[in-house]
Amino acid sequence: MTTIARTAELDSIIESLQADLDSCPSSMWTSERNQARLDLLIEYTSKRDAMVAAEVASDDEAETTTPDHGFSEDRNMTTSDSFTDAYVKTALWSSTDDDGEPLDSNHSVEDIAPETLALMVADCEDFRKSFGALLANDPERAAHDFWLTRNGHGAGFWDGDWSQPYPANQIVGEPDEAYEFRSGGTGYKTVGDFLAAMSKPYGEFTLYVGDDGMIHGS
Repeated sequence: MTTIARTAELDSIIESLQADLDSCPSSMWTSERNQARLDLLIEYTSKRDAMVAAEVASDDEAETTTPDHGFSEDRNMTTSDSFTDAYVKTALWSSTDDDGEPLDSNHSVEDIAPETLALMVADCEDFRKSFGALLANDPERAAHDFWLTRNGHGAGFWDGDWSQPYPANQIVGEPDEAYEFRSGGTGYKTVGDFLAAMSKPYGEFTLYVGDDGMIHGS
């Protein structure tokens, strides 16, 4: 992939992240959600700027002196932790193409558009940062249920697998900010009740195959 093509992909991701940030309502919880996106926005902007600077410095050597920022590297974020990996896999098998076939029948994570993957990774990072102490016993199932719950499927956090009593006190390893936010909630009988309620504000995220053959999300 040429430097120009990589820069264009980065520009697309930056634009998508910025649009998502601009559309998020302002609240304590969504501000944490936005922080994950802002971190990615800064990372990708830095990569883009470094590539442009290298191109300007030397057109002849830009391809060899610029680090490879193609998205085969960035897509490894989906396999860098079990939560994100399970989330993406669940998204693919539970989503269908225009013929009604599960996306994972003919597609893999490598077919997810970079800007879409960046948003999925950001949501996973935010959810784990906020509620990771409650997910520690089974992060892969948690990721599975996070995707299903936010998208209104017939299974999720509420279906009985998270029936532990909702903890009133701070959990070992739980950040103070997360506990302070969580302790403001009332009426939760189980961990599943709470996690289901926390999943819903993320909203539905629909995957589809675009005209370019890549998987996009909206």
